Amino acid sequence: MPDKTPVTRERGPKFVPSGICISLLEIASNPISTGMLMKAAGQTNRTRFRKSILRPHLEARLIEMTILDKLRSSKQKYRLTKTDRELLEKHPEGEKRNE
Repeated sequence: MPDKTPVTRERGPKFVPSGICISLLEIASNPISTGMLMKAAGQTNRTRFRKSILRPHLEARLIEMTILDKLRSSKQKYRLTKTDRELLEKHPEGEKRNE
């Protein structure tokens, strides 16, 4: 007999604490630098931040790079993907922030 458990899709990376994920998504609605993302996540080690937080968010397609042809540019910034920006705007807390 097939399993009738409903399938749900998680948006955030599994091994990134949800508090960090939410704070990054909230501030990434506009393009933002790596340093500002690190500050929002409470991180000080750039290498650890990129491996444990930034890369999983990029792979999950929650955020995207603004300069695609120069991945290591000093001017590289990150922003929410279009889909996640729309979801954040539709979220009840997102509506409260916009008022």
